[in-house]
Amino acid sequence: MKTMKATIMALALLTGATAFAQPGMKRGAVEVKSTEERREMMRERLESRKIGYITDALDLTPEEAQAFWPVYNQHQAEKEKLREEQMENAKMMNSEEPMSAEDLDTFMRAKFSRERRQTDLDEKYYAAYKNVLTPEKTAQLYKAEREFKREMMRTMRRESAREGSQNKERSRMRERGTR
Repeated sequence: MKTMKATIMALALLTGATAFAQPGMKRGAVEVKSTEERREMMRERLESRKIGYITDALDLTPEEAQAFWPVYNQHQAEKEKLREEQMENAKMMNSEEPMSAEDLDTFMRAKFSRERRQTDLDEKYYAAYKNVLTPEKTAQLYKAEREFKREMMRTMRRESAREGSQNKERSRMRERGTR
């Protein structure tokens, strides 16, 4: 059991570590990555942390893990497709150009359709999870995902506040230096 957790955690950490080993542009001695590369690295690190968090929360046996992770990964891939669609529609809605009444109606209908598909997807995978996990572990999965999301939001807020105070300090230092 502990061996399985250790293996999964090692893979998760290795995945995150390889993200940092990717080549980028060099400016002096500092390696500079594009915004897209940095975003991808952050996504991979977050995904690795999530895998570790869920693994710990569910305390999966090796057999459960072998059956669970392919189902979970497929669920996440399908959810990601819906999120991408939502982002595209949000870009249209946030466009500077005003939308006609017909376009707004189309946008809202697409939104409702996407929400129905999301609910259908959640129900489909709830049934799939029940086929590979106990009912208790299935419920724990949803709880672990909520807790992970909440914890990541707290971490992001703390880091954002820290960066904000560091930026203020840098500004004060620059102001003192220019006087």
